[in-house]
Amino acid sequence: MSAVSPLTVLMSVRNGEPFIEEAVRSILDQTYGDFEFLVLDNASTDRSREIINSLDDSRIRLIALENDVGQTAALNLGLEQISSRYVARMDADDVSHPTRFEKQMGYLAKNETVALLGSWTRIIGSVGEHIVDRCPPTDSAEFQTEILFRNVFAHSSVIFSRETVESRGGYPLHARYAQDYALWLEIALSEHTAVIPEFLVSIRKHEGQVGRSGLSSERVRDPILLLEDILARPDLPRHIRDLKRKVLARANLRYAAGLREEGRLSRALVELGRGLLLDA
Repeated sequence: MSAVSPLTVLMSVRNGEPFIEEAVRSILDQTYGDFEFLVLDNASTDRSREIINSLDDSRIRLIALENDVGQTAALNLGLEQISSRYVARMDADDVSHPTRFEKQMGYLAKNETVALLGSWTRIIGSVGEHIVDRCPPTDSAEFQTEILFRNVFAHSSVIFSRETVESRGGYPLHARYAQDYALWLEIALSEHTAVIPEFLVSIRKHEGQVGRSGLSSERVRDPILLLEDILARPDLPRHIRDLKRKVLARANLRYAAGLREEGRLSRALVELGRGLLLDA
């Protein structure tokens, strides 16, 4: 391994005992091995730290936080510790396929202007059962439009330019549930991004996840605020600004669905009406 690895894998974990060993081993077993693995333990009260330490690999650097600062703040603390050119994200309950880094770093070596690179992903259940595949578009023009309607970058699938993310201040702290989407939007609308059309990561869906389960209104509200702010900018390309009403309509309809799921029917009807008017 080189003195300064070109890649750092960044993980934040809070009480990840059920899946942390499988997630970490999927990184350590990569066919591309020239990386540092920075893990921030966010004041776990289970065996997460013990499991990570037991794997005994020199590439792992574990930072044990005394207090739970939340995932966004933990990731930003991690970014402050990184000097490599590229950063790969990994969540403590997901699985990276063995050739993920080999293929992504190979792609970046040939496409050095790409600041954010993802892949197709498989959604799996708590015991690894296949649920569904996610295949975002790979055409750059189609991709730039699609990201306005949904987050096409699964967090554990990305490798990004450290310099690009640092220039934007890291993960935005105001986005509690959509911190990754907020960052990807900023990058995708101004930098080169890409998706490798291969299944390189399995994203786990299970009970108790923050930001992945259900349609809770608070979780769905985050992207609306982000989109309202971004789409109000006068410097956006015309084809993006022309999509403003349609994008916000879809976002409000998702918000209405989240409110309905929580039983907040009066508010759900208001947001449903707003979404339908925008989409008219």
